[in-house]
Amino acid sequence: MASHCFSSAGSLFTTSSSTLHSKKVEEKWIGSFPLKRRNPVHLRFSSVTRTRAVLNNNSKSVEIPRQWTHETVKPEDLSPLFPDELIKQETTSERYIDIPDEIIDVYKLWRPTPLIRAKRLEKLLDTPARIYYKYEGVSPAGSHKPNSAVPQAYYNAKEGVKNVVTETGAGQWGVHWPLRPAYLVWQVRASYDQKPYRRMMMQTWGAKVHPSPSNLTEAGRNILQMDPSSPGSLGIAISEAGRLRL
Repeated sequence: MASHCFSSAGSLFTTSSSTLHSKKVEEKWIGSFPLKRRNPVHLRFSSVTRTRAVLNNNSKSVEIPRQWTHETVKPEDLSPLFPDELIKQETTSERYIDIPDEIIDVYKLWRPTPLIRAKRLEKLLDTPARIYYKYEGVSPAGSHKPNSAVPQAYYNAKEGVKNVVTETGAGQWGVHWPLRPAYLVWQVRASYDQKPYRRMMMQTWGAKVHPSPSNLTEAGRNILQMDPSSPGSLGIAISEAGRLRL
């Protein structure tokens, strides 16, 4: 799973803001949409809260994508960027992973989130199925992304990380780091200029925000040398954040 953060790996318990669950007994085609019964994955809250590990929903192993070296990525390859616990979660073969109580306490600031029936979508599809979605926009920052950002910040702080470096495109990811440690954010320049309020939210919560590409990293300087008016991109921002972290 891809991660925005260069001091912690991607969380294994993100929740989509538009996940659809169809309560249909048998498969049926409605126009171009196949509907079949599915067992939705639920996040259970209790003193022993657990989350389903994305890596191993069945007994088959999942091959890690190979790039450049054509060798399987090993945990030690990730250690310069990510804390040990998140590397362990990223590579685990366990079906469930415990969620610490400290993270649950933060989640309770906005969770549980509303479960809404999509009646107009049902009507559009002309289906007898009942379709529901979880609305994740009620979080302090306005989307599902704190579900990942909170545990990433938690595990970094727990392992003594003092500074976190990350990137953001339109600014949504950047505003989802309400916990310490302190963090630096490289925001795509076009969004940095077009969405000042998101930049202000990041700064209000303690971030130092830089437009990308910037003159602060070799990657940014190379881009600006080729195109001084570059509006930036998510890939460039990731390169700058990753280069600074390394």
